[in-house]
Amino acid sequence: MHYIANKKFGEASYTILTGCALYAYVSHYFYIIVVAVAIIRPFKLDFISALFVEMILVNGFILLTYALFVSIYMVAFPPEEKKRQAPPVPSVDGDDQKEKELQGDPLADDNKPDDEKPLVQNEEGNEDNDAKPEGDGQ
Repeated sequence: MHYIANKKFGEASYTILTGCALYAYVSHYFYIIVVAVAIIRPFKLDFISALFVEMILVNGFILLTYALFVSIYMVAFPPEEKKRQAPPVPSVDGDDQKEKELQGDPLADDNKPDDEKPLVQNEEGNEDNDAKPEGDGQ
């Protein structure tokens, strides 16, 4: 479907076509009445010519007024520029300890003080502070 439709082909035209759809739905009846009262009735156009005049002028008014409203909005509220962050630089001084801790490496606990080390580790390497001592329990 992306091959034939729903593809952003240009930022300006995409904004006009997608944003203008709702605006056209809401405002088209107003422009139909304005064109009919201001042009078609005074000039007493027949049906076929009135149909073409109506369609062309209403669509033109919708596009022009939408472009006007968008330009006013862009001047009043300019879009914020997105700041791109540089990717993290790999360290060569042995700062892999933090990465190992984040990944849950059980060997990364060697540099921690004794009070921060887990009491017992189960087979998966997860902390198990409530583990019972080995024995028959009597």
